[in-house]
Amino acid sequence: MNCYYHEQKDGQYQCEVCGKNICKECTHFEDSKALCKDCYVELGSNNINHNYNKFWGGILSIIPGAGQMYLGFMQQGLVIMLAFFGIICLTGNGISTPIFPFMIAVMWFYSFFDAYHLRNKINNNEVINQNPLFKIKSSYFAYGFIIIGSIMLINQYVSDILTFSQLRVVRSIIAPVLLIVVGVIILLRIKKEEKRIN
Repeated sequence: MNCYYHEQKDGQYQCEVCGKNICKECTHFEDSKALCKDCYVELGSNNINHNYNKFWGGILSIIPGAGQMYLGFMQQGLVIMLAFFGIICLTGNGISTPIFPFMIAVMWFYSFFDAYHLRNKINNNEVINQNPLFKIKSSYFAYGFIIIGSIMLINQYVSDILTFSQLRVVRSIIAPVLLIVVGVIILLRIKKEEKRIN
């Protein structure tokens, strides 16, 4: 098999994270594990906290996203935390859907056990590859704040214009639209990651 990055060279090694065949020039070793340059950069950017305190690691895992942040997975923790508390804030502003309580519960359990498994992987010196779903550009956070701010603004001032029944209809539409937008973004990111690997 030829190297993923240099077709003219033999792939002497295989990345233990993504499985790419790589030549000696493209191989980076992390704790005796062979990594391609892309995975090596991703792992280096995680800033994994290998000397974490077990007590605080467990306590902070109770707060969605905080456990991941404490272990060094800042972006992953930030996304989980924003999603969890964002839904709670939307619900508090009257923008809700029957699926929101279910989503809140699922996100809490996912965050708790994700942090638990991350701690185990760190303890076992395993190679940890960041989930592509949490690789979010900074511009997406900006768009998210703009959308949330717009919703809060509309919720504050439109209530004085519309009747109560009309306001309920508007609020009931916002939540499904947000879910559709988030779902489309996630699907696009998954397809993009699959194309990059293949």
